Amino acid sequence: MTTKKMKDKLKAGSGSKFTKPITRRDVIKGTMALGLTLGAGEKILTGSVRPVYGSEPVTLNLLLWEHWKVVDGLERNDPSNVPHRRMWFYESIRRFEARNPNIKLKYQTANWNVCTQAFIAASQAGNAPDIVGAQSQDNQPLSRAGYVGDLGQFPYDEWDDFNQPILREACSVDGKIVAMPTYLTTTGLGYNKALLAQAGVTDPPKTWDELIHIGKKVTRDTRGTGRPNEWGFGLELSAASTPNPVSFTLPIIRSMGGNIVDKDNKGLMDTPEHRKFAQLLSDMYNKHKILSPDSLTMKANDEVDFFTNKKWVMGLMIYSLLPKTLKIMGEDNFGFVPYPTFPGDEPRSYSEVFAWLMSSKAAQDPVKGPAAWELLKELGSSETLALCAKYQLGAPCRKSALELPIYKSNKLLAYLSAYTVKTAMPFPFINEVKLYAETYIEALNRIILLNEPVDEVLEASQAKYDRKLSG
Repeated sequence: MTTKKMKDKLKAGSGSKFTKPITRRDVIKGTMALGLTLGAGEKILTGSVRPVYGSEPVTLNLLLWEHWKVVDGLERNDPSNVPHRRMWFYESIRRFEARNPNIKLKYQTANWNVCTQAFIAASQAGNAPDIVGAQSQDNQPLSRAGYVGDLGQFPYDEWDDFNQPILREACSVDGKIVAMPTYLTTTGLGYNKALLAQAGVTDPPKTWDELIHIGKKVTRDTRGTGRPNEWGFGLELSAASTPNPVSFTLPIIRSMGGNIVDKDNKGLMDTPEHRKFAQLLSDMYNKHKILSPDSLTMKANDEVDFFTNKKWVMGLMIYSLLPKTLKIMGEDNFGFVPYPTFPGDEPRSYSEVFAWLMSSKAAQDPVKGPAAWELLKELGSSETLALCAKYQLGAPCRKSALELPIYKSNKLLAYLSAYTVKTAMPFPFINEVKLYAETYIEALNRIILLNEPVDEVLEASQAKYDRKLSG
């Protein structure tokens, strides 16, 4: 496929109608049904004709995230050593190996935070892994530095089936597709149904004004200490979890029609939308007193503990944390809905994009390149997406996958998938993303904790980032 055709294909994707919030009973019933519905889907899919790699033996090296803990199970051929939520990867690899007996796979691992750096170091040393997983914001620097290959060089007629905003904004660089997406997981508003019901609230908020009104009702001191222990609202704003807070705040900026990056990939933090949002946070903390102080000190994924221990009544979270939260809280006690908005705005969300890249060295190899491409196609296939749904509540990156039995017959997955398709935006490419995130989160903390003027702090913080970026 030519670069021109690839560019033509990177056009806006279609959305789907958002479904109403599901009940906890729906969640439990749906989760129990997952294995049955997937089985039917797999029977159809695995029976289809699939070309296999040729007769020439080849070994591919994969660099995986250490925290997935899948390598030992794969090397021992023992699924009991693989965490349940990563079984989609184990089963996909086993299926690939059965179809491609002449392709052997070897594995390396690296910590999530340094995986990209490990790949770069190996590339510079001339021994780059053939396949690597990367966070979407890493794709641009990897591509522009020449470390990963252009996937458009391989014959493929299925790019139109993928979620086009994800493909265009997270997986493409300078008109070239460089990453094969797998599943998506999206942010939204989690809430404790039981605590809202105790306060006489039957429906979660749709606007920020409604959230503040409800938040005042449910922020309580149940211990008689003079300080609330149940807070109306929380979200990740801690420097300890950077850059996560940017992921959780960008949908609010996007819902107002704003951006967090300009056309040259410079991060933005002093726009009218950023100022409006920062003022909202300041008011929640200093005026309305519903914003949990834990928001400013928490670690990534602490949301589960805050919800299950009743510290947060409402809060922003990513739905990959839903299975654990739902398991602890019980059948009817937890809900997940879109972000609140200001009046007249459209809900948006941030979607994590789990994707795979091929090293430029492998892409240029006449034997390894086609073999690595076969693996990427397998990881981006509807069969793999069905397994992601079964084990990890993963939403599909393909439009056609929504027709699989597992999505149609499971209310939870149908809800999450429709929500993702309608609202999700990937993390954009930002120059010096770590510097940007640290500067922005520091600014929000000053505005909230010290009650400093929004306009002055954001203007100064933008200037600080710009100076360091240009220097």
